Amino acid sequence: MTTLELAVIGSSLLENEQRLPIDPAHFEGIPPGLRRHMTFEQGYAEPFGIPDARLEQLFAGVAPRDELLATRDVVLLHKMQAADLALAREGGVLWGWPHCVQQRELTQVAIDRRQTLIAWEA
Repeated sequence: MTTLELAVIGSSLLENEQRLPIDPAHFEGIPPGLRRHMTFEQGYAEPFGIPDARLEQLFAGVAPRDELLATRDVVLLHKMQAADLALAREGGVLWGWPHCVQQRELTQVAIDRRQTLIAWEA
C-alpha cells in the first residue's frame, strides 16, 4: 500500500489568521511512521521557538509553501482560499476548513482542478 505524502502549512492568505493546524506541543506524540511522510512549511514552528532544523529531525523535512502546495498528495491547510487551490496539485487533496458554501470561487476551483476537499467541520 502506498503512503500519501502530507504537507502541513501554517501560513494563511486570510488576513490576520495565525492559528496552526497542528500545535507544536503535539509533534512528538505523532507516531514516527507517520512523521516520515509529513513535510512542514518553512518557519512553521518558529513563533514557538522551534527552528526548522528541529522539524527536519522529527519529520520528512521543511519546504517553501508553494512547493508543498504543488507537490504533496495531501495538504493540511486550515483556512484555505481559492488562490491556494489554484496553486495546489491538480487531483490533490486539501484538508482544513474550506467553507465551500460561503466560498463559491474556492468550490469551483476545486471542481475544475478535480481536487478533493476534506472539511474539518464534517
